[in-house]
Amino acid sequence: MGLALSRSYNPQFTDADFYKCDTSTPIAIDVVIAALPDQLIQEGTFGKDRSGIRPDGTLEHDPVDGAEECLIVRLKVDDTLEPTWQIVRPGEDDGRAISATQRQRLGFFRVGEYIDLHLRWARASALAGMTENRSDATSVILDAQRKARQAVFDAPPHRASADC
Repeated sequence: MGLALSRSYNPQFTDADFYKCDTSTPIAIDVVIAALPDQLIQEGTFGKDRSGIRPDGTLEHDPVDGAEECLIVRLKVDDTLEPTWQIVRPGEDDGRAISATQRQRLGFFRVGEYIDLHLRWARASALAGMTENRSDATSVILDAQRKARQAVFDAPPHRASADC
């Protein structure tokens, strides 16, 4: 799933990524995304490519009564090892290309080995990605830091126990 929603423009694939290194059968990963960001479901973007997902998990060509709107993102890699991403609809093999920038708007990020880098507000961190389009995020963060500092200063002094 992580590669299908990757923010990277061109992750590297090798023959070893294919089952038994057989590149004659393409890799195809479909991921269904609900709770869609408004900028991706406008008619000029992917508004006409929306599908529906019913509460039982079945997919429909169009979102109709009782079905939640969703997009189906397909990552496909063939023997050229060049990945392609598309928005597809149930029962269709081909779809519409989705760019790395548009995939980034879906809000997926992977926390890797360097978890301390992701759990701070720094360029390209997970927290920065979650708040990148919020103009009030900086003031909220500063306010939280100030309150935490004040709470430490206001706390009663800790006294060591004689039993230690």
